[in-house]
Amino acid sequence: MSTTGSPNIVRSLVHIDGEEHKSLRALTQSWFMPNSILKLEDRIRSLARAMVAKLQQHNGKVIDFSGAFASQYPLHVIMDILGVPQEDFPRILALTYEMFGSEDEEYTRDTVRQGDASSATGNALLSVVDDFREYFESLNEARRKDPRNDVATLLANAVINGQPIDDVTRLGYYVIIAAAGHHTVSSSTSVAMWALCRFMELLPQLQANRSLIPHFIDECLRFASPVHHFMRTATADTNIRGRKIRKGDWLMLCYGSANRDEEVFPSPFTFNIDRRPNPHIAFGVGGHVCLGRHLAHMEMRILFDELIPRLQRAELVGEIEYMESNFVCGPKHLPVRCMLQ
Repeated sequence: MSTTGSPNIVRSLVHIDGEEHKSLRALTQSWFMPNSILKLEDRIRSLARAMVAKLQQHNGKVIDFSGAFASQYPLHVIMDILGVPQEDFPRILALTYEMFGSEDEEYTRDTVRQGDASSATGNALLSVVDDFREYFESLNEARRKDPRNDVATLLANAVINGQPIDDVTRLGYYVIIAAAGHHTVSSSTSVAMWALCRFMELLPQLQANRSLIPHFIDECLRFASPVHHFMRTATADTNIRGRKIRKGDWLMLCYGSANRDEEVFPSPFTFNIDRRPNPHIAFGVGGHVCLGRHLAHMEMRILFDELIPRLQRAELVGEIEYMESNFVCGPKHLPVRCMLQ
């Protein structure tokens, strides 16, 4: 398989600009706007209650919150919206971890190793993308024969300016929704549980005033910054603090660094739910701001709105362990013990 000279493994909304980006984004944008996701609140709350009940079953026992819980909750939400059958959830989850964890020995896929380590990682990623392609081509065919009220049906039959979108762009759309729509929420949810364990004053504070939960979520997103970076291209010559940037230069935007900018966030390395305002850019900014940002915030808010009133105590019983990745990175293991009433 060839990437035809492109530095990108898939061609998604992240990599597209201008009118094409606006047209592609408009295809699904209505699904993720605040008024639309309100219709999903009952379903999401049901999933959140099921997760809390599952935690209750392990009351007082040591669990891996990241692997067994935080990875499952957003998976069900985004797969329901996309239209993936429940029996296929584990397959998509495994592909997601193999994609974002291609540098992590726990998740990297074994492929024929030729050349240096970067070549091996590239081969593994291409293999994962091939599996994504195989799966979503089958889903495309199913939705063209049997349309439903889901995003898969929309993408399978999408037309822009009178022309069907091409297969490469459609695949990128599927991957960005299925993979990124899950992994960032899972990561931030794990960081939220870590914070409840690490900062003992948080739980009683949130229980006394549940209106603080949205602020708690924003601080988790700022603190976690699950997307480490994106590459962008300068569209004009400019100068930033004496550094010349020329049109066409590639720029690395480091979100974790921006979310700890001392000029924007006082005591940036302190976890503080009283930040007002909290202008984090965990979801990006501008024309490329995360399509699912409202949904992600809602998922986390509802989960902790259900969990915090019942949580008596949460404690770490080991170290938080992060996925090895220089792109999208979050906790892969978080050993905790929870007591619920």
